Amino acid sequence: MNKVFRWTLFLVVGVVVGFMASLLFNNDKQVASTEPPPQTETAASTEQADTTESEGQTQTTETAQPNLAEHTDNILVQKGCIACHAVSPIGAKGNGTAPDLAIAYDDVNKRFGKSLEEFLNEPEGTMSAVFGSSPLSDDEKAKVIAVLKEYNGQ
Repeated sequence: MNKVFRWTLFLVVGVVVGFMASLLFNNDKQVASTEPPPQTETAASTEQADTTESEGQTQTTETAQPNLAEHTDNILVQKGCIACHAVSPIGAKGNGTAPDLAIAYDDVNKRFGKSLEEFLNEPEGTMSAVFGSSPLSDDEKAKVIAVLKEYNGQ
């Protein structure tokens, strides 16, 4: 046999053997499927235990989103803070990149060495860019301070 044919045959056999081995050793994993994975009995019973009824709709607590429509008067909701920040007292989860604002009244001092009032007037870090593009009025700053002070229990 000539050299090219032998290498081509060797390559084809190698690919076939590799494919067969992957099927043999990975038979428990779905490579591509449009169907959701089957639930085990434990997962199904846990999900049923964590369901809540709300106006005829059933949702699990893990996937249930808070009803922020009840909090449209909250300055943190109005200004879009909840897009990044969690606000645990109202159930807002944020996107996980920013700290929970429920602790911000004290946390700002620990992180930046200034009071919340000072921080809102002279923000640092990421918030300097955020407030640079969407500044707070003095009235909005006062509302933010009042809400965060309330959440902190002061």
